[in-house]
Amino acid sequence: MAENEVEQILDEDTLIVTLEQSKVTSSEINTRMADAVEVQKDIEKTRSSYAAVAVRGSILYFVISDMANINSMYENSLQFVKVLFNKAIDATPKSDEHEIRLSSLIDVISKSIYSNISRGLFEADKLIFTYLIATSVNRNSGVITPAGWNTLLRGAMPLTAQQKDAKPANPLPSLMNELNFNMLYSAVCQIEAFAGIIDDMSDNAETWTFWATSPTPQDEPLPGDWEKTLTDFQKNILLKIFRPEKLMFAFKNYVRENMGQFYVEAQTVTMEKIYADTDHLTPLIFILSTGADPTD
Repeated sequence: MAENEVEQILDEDTLIVTLEQSKVTSSEINTRMADAVEVQKDIEKTRSSYAAVAVRGSILYFVISDMANINSMYENSLQFVKVLFNKAIDATPKSDEHEIRLSSLIDVISKSIYSNISRGLFEADKLIFTYLIATSVNRNSGVITPAGWNTLLRGAMPLTAQQKDAKPANPLPSLMNELNFNMLYSAVCQIEAFAGIIDDMSDNAETWTFWATSPTPQDEPLPGDWEKTLTDFQKNILLKIFRPEKLMFAFKNYVRENMGQFYVEAQTVTMEKIYADTDHLTPLIFILSTGADPTD
């Protein structure tokens, strides 16, 4: 009886065909799943290759957000910045070369968002905005260290007892008061590139005095090998120590060297440019004073 049942099962054509089809279907599913894994890898690879563009957008947004600490009128929402970001992507020229495409995206996005946001800034704050962009980009890349950033912003950092005991005498007391010398010594302790600069000032006091008393120290090369040893940002630290009134000129030079001439030029605002940034959800509002003409 068992043999008869086996023969009946083997003679069942429909069952055999179904089993064969299931085998083929299973094989196809496995192939498609393997293909899907490869496609997912390609998607992840492509997405990660555009990380630099996303990072630049993030940097720009947080700089814009920080500007509200200067003036509450400078507040801009994340949604608004995202709109600018997406419009800049659409406006970027296409390219088959991936590196060229990335470079174009970063360039167009940076310039577009900078131009749009700077329209709403007072003239006195525009250089601060561009300097924050330039330094934020370099801080993210590691060109500017946390120690260097803190020194420029806050001055002398706390010293250990050993560092205090090893503190040398002020080599240029006529040019540096005690507060400024503390900042210089703090930079020597915190930033490796400044090692030996105090001794060099003692040995070459005349050369350093000539540089520090120059009408335009921000445009003059540093004495000796220090012009090559220190970065542009680290030169700003020295300028703050010796000639803080020249810092804004140095900031402008820094932006020009690190971001380009575009970011230090006055931006011409026209109705065409402003209108291009509007849509059915983004109106254009004029706040007019007596005699003002929005078409000028």
